[in-house]
Amino acid sequence: MNGWDVVAAIGAATGVPALVWQIHAQLHTWRGQRPDLRVTVASAFPMYVGRGAGEHHFGVTGANHGGSAAVGMAWGFQLPRGAGDLVLLQQLPWSTQLPATVAPQASVTFYIEARNVFEKCQEQGIKPAELVPWVRLATGIEVLGEHLRWRES
Repeated sequence: MNGWDVVAAIGAATGVPALVWQIHAQLHTWRGQRPDLRVTVASAFPMYVGRGAGEHHFGVTGANHGGSAAVGMAWGFQLPRGAGDLVLLQQLPWSTQLPATVAPQASVTFYIEARNVFEKCQEQGIKPAELVPWVRLATGIEVLGEHLRWRES
């Protein structure tokens, strides 16, 4: 083994890990520049000046944890067993209006009256806890949240 073989071996031993690290760093940077929408649902009560709390609503929130904007085109609740979706055709005035641009590190929230959800569940013979909130992006991707946390009393 001559001196050039030693230099080549050192170069290979240090160059390959450096190349792998650069590829990993580039992929991590690229992933951070995509939108990363996460969907949640919670109970909400509008507050009226002089009247107090209004009717019970559910708020479906899409929070963008990514590095670029996402555009929400539709939202709703997925019914179980392929029974379709529960969507609100006329948006409530305090809901984010569609289409909705969700900037990085920002969120949008859409509201539906809880009684409408409960009526639909009763019609379909399902429990509210079987509903899954979703937001459909302009890319066609439908982002699902976790099941509605609701216990029957």
